[in-house]
Amino acid sequence: HTHRRRRLDPSLITQVRARHGLSQREFAEVIGVDIDTLQNWEQQRNRPDDATLGLVMVFDAAPDVIERALLERVA
Repeated sequence: HTHRRRRLDPSLITQVRARHGLSQREFAEVIGVDIDTLQNWEQQRNRPDDATLGLVMVFDAAPDVIERALLERVA
């Protein structure tokens, strides 16, 4: 059984961030990029690579998994 990979659209980043109610700064921190980089992607000055878009899709489906994996817990 085969899976077809859909083309990842950079506008996905803005949509996912908005869906989860995160500011640009918060979302940049969650996915581990500089806020300027995120803003350039959202304003389509630059395009994120497919690995980053994949991470955004995983965050959309399971934000707790990404947050647990990438954000350092402060005790």
